[in-house]
Amino acid sequence: MHDTKVVLKDGRTFYGPLWSFQPLDGWFSLAAQEEDSGCPEQIRFVDCVSVSTENQRISIHNFGTQDELARALENGWDGT
Repeated sequence: MHDTKVVLKDGRTFYGPLWSFQPLDGWFSLAAQEEDSGCPEQIRFVDCVSVSTENQRISIHNFGTQDELARALENGWDGT
C-alpha cells in the first residue's frame, strides 16, 4: 500500500495509506492516523486542493501517480 498525499484548502498536509474511499458520499479516510496528528477521520473531497498516490497501479500495465480527486469524479462524486 502506498501513501497518499492530501493537501487541504486550509494548508494542512497529511500522508498515509488510503483506507476508505467513498466517492458517492464525497469523502475518504487515511489509515493509521494518530489522534494528535490533526487528520480528520473523514476527509471531504471538496475540502482538498489535491489528493495523489504515487507509484499506484492505474491500469493492468500502467503505474504512476493516481489523482484521487479525478478518480472520485470518475466514480460518482459530483464535485460538491
